[in-house]
Amino acid sequence: MPRPAPTDRRNRVRELTAQGLDTPTIARQLDVPASTIRNDRAALRIPSTSHDTLTHQQRLVLTAAARGLTVAETAAEMWITPHTVHGHRLAAIRRLGARTTTHAVTLAIALGQIPADTALTTRGATS
Repeated sequence: MPRPAPTDRRNRVRELTAQGLDTPTIARQLDVPASTIRNDRAALRIPSTSHDTLTHQQRLVLTAAARGLTVAETAAEMWITPHTVHGHRLAAIRRLGARTTTHAVTLAIALGQIPADTALTTRGATS
């Protein structure tokens, strides 16, 4: 079966989401990777399903990255090791189907997983 054009696919994603289907099920039905469906949901501003939801720690790590914190700074702020920060970051990247940390932050903001104004609160900024 040929893959639908992006516009047709996004319309189909909207319809299937309205039926209550989750991202993996939609991806199987449309024969595309789950990351494609997550990107479509972000573009359409469709809220995440529970499968797409990041853990609390993953959200904190991506929020810190959006604020411009280094891994060491994030680890110190969260009272965990830098190795654990890397693990949470990698898990978030995989869960969102992102390619980089920046891409994961962008998707997390678009999906409502982290606040959109996070990136405006950078380190060293004064109020």
